[in-house]
Amino acid sequence: MKASTVHLRIEQNSFFSGRGSQAWALDNIAVLGKGPQEIEEDFDDVTPCNLLGQSRGVYKTYCSSSFKALVFSGQTTSSVGHFVTSVPLFIPHTGLAPVTSPNLIFREDFESISAIPGTKWASITGGRISIPECGNIDTTGAGYAAYFNQSGTRSIQTQSLDLTKARFLSFKVRIGGGSGCETADIGKDVVVEYQVQGGSFTQLVKLAYNGYTVGQTVNVKLPSAAQTNATFLRWRQLTNSGTGTDEWAIDHIRVTYTAYSTTIIFSESFDTTPIIGGTKWASISGGAFKTPDCGSIDLQGASSLAAFFQQTGTRSIQTQRLNLVNARTLSFRVRIGGTSSSSCETADVNEDVVVEYQPSGNSSYTRLKLLAYNGYLTATTVTIALPIAAQTAATAIRWRQLEHGGSNTGEWAIDAIEISSSPIATPTLTTIFSDNFDASSTAPGTKWSAFFGGTFSTPDCGSIDLSGFSSEAAFFSGSATSRYIQTVALDLSFARSLSFRMRIGGSDGCDPADDDEDVVVEYKPAGSSSFRQLMLLPYNDYTTAKPVTVSIPPAAKTSSTVLQWRQLEHSGANWDEWALDHVAITGYIFSEDFYPTPSFPGTKWQLISSGSIKTP
Repeated sequence: MKASTVHLRIEQNSFFSGRGSQAWALDNIAVLGKGPQEIEEDFDDVTPCNLLGQSRGVYKTYCSSSFKALVFSGQTTSSVGHFVTSVPLFIPHTGLAPVTSPNLIFREDFESISAIPGTKWASITGGRISIPECGNIDTTGAGYAAYFNQSGTRSIQTQSLDLTKARFLSFKVRIGGGSGCETADIGKDVVVEYQVQGGSFTQLVKLAYNGYTVGQTVNVKLPSAAQTNATFLRWRQLTNSGTGTDEWAIDHIRVTYTAYSTTIIFSESFDTTPIIGGTKWASISGGAFKTPDCGSIDLQGASSLAAFFQQTGTRSIQTQRLNLVNARTLSFRVRIGGTSSSSCETADVNEDVVVEYQPSGNSSYTRLKLLAYNGYLTATTVTIALPIAAQTAATAIRWRQLEHGGSNTGEWAIDAIEISSSPIATPTLTTIFSDNFDASSTAPGTKWSAFFGGTFSTPDCGSIDLSGFSSEAAFFSGSATSRYIQTVALDLSFARSLSFRMRIGGSDGCDPADDDEDVVVEYKPAGSSSFRQLMLLPYNDYTTAKPVTVSIPPAAKTSSTVLQWRQLEHSGANWDEWALDHVAITGYIFSEDFYPTPSFPGTKWQLISSGSIKTP
């Protein structure tokens, strides 16, 4: 069933007139697949939108349930029995994912709750069941959700649930995002937790404060420890700034035996030779679609085509601009070089491959991940969480080798590429450094060692704060020869990423920047006397405030690293202005990439016995 438009019909084949007591009911219809249209109908809305075709049933509550269903009973004047026909449904030609009908163990749409505590929920604090001020986050119902915007502790907890057969938890969530909901600040994350009878709460997943600014579906696989006959589930915000701040909402909660389907936004297996300039790929250089010399990297192990790079010149492949607004994860298979027993020449130092993205309206690429030359000697699956900045309506993804020694050297291949709507449940991170410039920032001070050519003030062209309120930032418009801000020495040994908001020039009171008046982000590792460039922010790409996220490179992960934002040049006071806000560095409590080679004993490791730090 791959036609563009289809009708679904459910009919009673035989009908005995005169037996009016015969009745049957229909509920929880779902069409789940790879396409953008996911159809669900539970008849709890009195005017269902997905099944408005001809029907001989009525919508009413059945048995002892509090939910409505489509109920058929009594006689008909038709020669056929009772039936219902859907409106035209669009089923994409990409095909349907093989999905088993979800068996509901627990369900909540917040459309008919009369009180908490009740049969499903034990408690709610800091929130209420209502339509969020920023709008409905679940389009299948009337708009009610568990909405949190009050002061104090914010949480909602279920009653004890029998989850012995449960496997998956799914729900929709929004955290901040504007349009009536105040945007959450750093650290105002939401966690989902479970508690086994008599025990303490254990974290299932952490939802980052800035990762759910629009309503998104989250799917979580339940661990075996949560599969008991008396398990509590809880959604809780770690902290908030008071009434009307850091708001969030959850809706459409399901606990099931099987997982709901994930929307596949982009996929490429190279099983047939792609067309460059077609719907998927914009360009390929230095490579071809063929089976790699060292063998297939396909998960199925077949002699499969891949994008294989072994030619001279630039080596890269780039997608067309894709709509990644709902994308959360990029995954692919990759192999760089090979082993002495393979037919692919091993890559040398610096012959790494980078994955980059170019968001809508942007002319430069931002790095997603560096694939080390010696880290993928055998085919490996790589999964990357897409940052918010990459989730635009016209984003291009590119794989590119930094350098190579010529034809048949430093060979590499990619295959089995997939971009999906399913987010990655990331490990809990800790905030290493943060500054919103809202509380009397000083330089020199405890966070900043130097600040020239600017002031801590509201930019002339308005706040660049995520909340949209009149908020201070590091605003640069002075006449000083150099405009820059520099942190104190920071311990970034376990840092993972740097994020901030940036605006360069524009309008509305800020003078537009000119050619070569870009801003660079730089770092100076421990023991170094000079700064190294982390990224360049082009003068014409940030005329409106934008979030920026960049991975901390291994060379910057030292115990005494200084970060610096610096404008390359400017034309004087009140010209080429720019502003910086919401600076945050996050990382792990402990991490180790074994690059650069650690010392024994040292700050991380006490000793190593019968081993060495080297490529296996």
